[in-house]
Amino acid sequence: MTYFFQRLSAWWFAAMTPASAPASTLHERETLRQRRLLSVILLILFLWVTPFIPFVIVARAGSIQLGLDLGESSAIVLALWLNRCGYLKRAGLLFLLASSGVMAMSMLNIAVVNPISIFYIWTPLLLFPIIAALFLSFWGPLLLALLEVLFLMWFTSAERTRIIALSGDPQYSMTFLGVSCVVILLVALLSALYAVTTTRAVVQADRAVELERAHQALRSAHSDLEQAHAQIQQQALTDPLTHLSNHGTIIKQIEAELQQCRTSRRDCAIIFVDIDHFKCINDTWGHAAGDAALCAVGHRLRAGIRKDDCIGRYGGEEFAILLSDIDQSEAFDLAERLRCSIAEAPCLWQRAETQSVIPIPLTASFGLAAYPLDGLSARELLDMADTAMYTAKHTGRNRVCLPDEVDTSSLKEDKLPQYSEQTILQTVSTMAAFHNQDTQAHANRVVRLAEATMRALGRSEDEVALLRLAAQVHDIGKIGIPDAILQKPGPLTQDEWSVMRRHPQIGQQILAQARGQFGLVSHIVVAHHERWDGQGYPYGLAQQEIPLGARLLSVIETYDAMTSAQPYREALSAAEAREELQRCAGSQFDPQVVAVFLQTLQAQESQGSIVPVSASL
Repeated sequence: MTYFFQRLSAWWFAAMTPASAPASTLHERETLRQRRLLSVILLILFLWVTPFIPFVIVARAGSIQLGLDLGESSAIVLALWLNRCGYLKRAGLLFLLASSGVMAMSMLNIAVVNPISIFYIWTPLLLFPIIAALFLSFWGPLLLALLEVLFLMWFTSAERTRIIALSGDPQYSMTFLGVSCVVILLVALLSALYAVTTTRAVVQADRAVELERAHQALRSAHSDLEQAHAQIQQQALTDPLTHLSNHGTIIKQIEAELQQCRTSRRDCAIIFVDIDHFKCINDTWGHAAGDAALCAVGHRLRAGIRKDDCIGRYGGEEFAILLSDIDQSEAFDLAERLRCSIAEAPCLWQRAETQSVIPIPLTASFGLAAYPLDGLSARELLDMADTAMYTAKHTGRNRVCLPDEVDTSSLKEDKLPQYSEQTILQTVSTMAAFHNQDTQAHANRVVRLAEATMRALGRSEDEVALLRLAAQVHDIGKIGIPDAILQKPGPLTQDEWSVMRRHPQIGQQILAQARGQFGLVSHIVVAHHERWDGQGYPYGLAQQEIPLGARLLSVIETYDAMTSAQPYREALSAAEAREELQRCAGSQFDPQVVAVFLQTLQAQESQGSIVPVSASL
């Protein structure tokens, strides 16, 4: 029964008081409550009045009563429709006027026999001002009270003679009229006061809610502004890539520390750090790899310094470190630990396109200047640390230098340094020649062609030198391949090919141990058998994933192999080899590299010189 009543009431309210949108304010919720209450009152009244209409017709109680019942029923239906449309005040006023009018006419019918009875049956009229206070503004109860008072005054005046005759007291009608009017007006005033206070309370509550929402919005906006301001301040003080202090911030920190050192007679030190071969990293794998290397170095430096020390990105691939309350020897030891932390593990960079992980070897050169030993001002210390750092770069890299080690005669910025790496290269070349003379001869031919093609591409001399080194050692991994496979006079079997395909990785492992430039060259060597279409080995790299040097070596090595005689076949002519390169361009080889290489060959044959070709590789 309860469930049925709940479903019925839900249907009634949904049908009679539909809402286009959920009530969001207290005023809207109060209006919806009033509309629902009015719909219930109208329904009850309609169910009360309607059954009397057939009874009046059957009993022939009179056309006046029939008209009153029909009029009241019609007014109720019209009020329901107005209330459903959202016109609460109009529906309430129509309902009250119709109901009070019908009640007044009913009272008149009763008072026709005995006029004095009007003073005893008028009390139901007091309900209408009270009901009006529920649905109308303050004027509703006052209006109905005024109409009721006028009705009683009219009736008393019209029936005065009969009332005096029946009561025998000339003041009887005036006394009851006065009492009735006072009661009606008092009830109306109380009802109007209720309507005013309720409306005002609802409005004030809504205003309080709106103010609270506005206050919350202001608090939220203020919090957002503070966060944005903090972010802007943080962005103004930090480097967006490494999230370390930027150039301006680290300079201010150095100046502030020096001021404290002068006051408290403490020592401090400045370390300059420059990533070795950073340009080669960008040229080999792209700027995304360079950014990853910068972040990795910054993270390792930040993790390796003390809590009170400061670090910032000074510019490009350079970092500046401020060590507070430390002498030169302690600072040197700390710099050595930082250098080792950078060099001990490569930066593992993941390509976004293929999700492949590429290890990038990292080393850095360090320059150290101590206060007050090497300078008294920030500018002097920065210059001394910078000069010491460049000394480290030009005396082998991956080391820490002090200002007293500076030798300006050795600082040559226009030449790619060749120090211990040259000795390593000679050793590696000797090992390769001893193992297989044909491999070394092949490497020498590839070196000449690679150097010429790289210059034809318009690349820098540093890149030319790096590729020259890669061409010299690109087959060094074959020293790990058995002679039975290398010297086999016929084609290799599938198992023998599986062994042969290991030589790029063997070469990478050998070169990575040498560090320095050989660490960068190892990534060219390991990829020089990759294919443009991704079907190569050992990693299945494709297109731009393959370093430029490896793409170029793949073309040149294949050309030299085709034009060189093998135990199991004769050499192809230069024209046949070129035709084969053109056929495989776009599948096995980079088509742009093939085009530039063929132009280089033609220029060598016809003019004996190399014409630079601009290519976007």
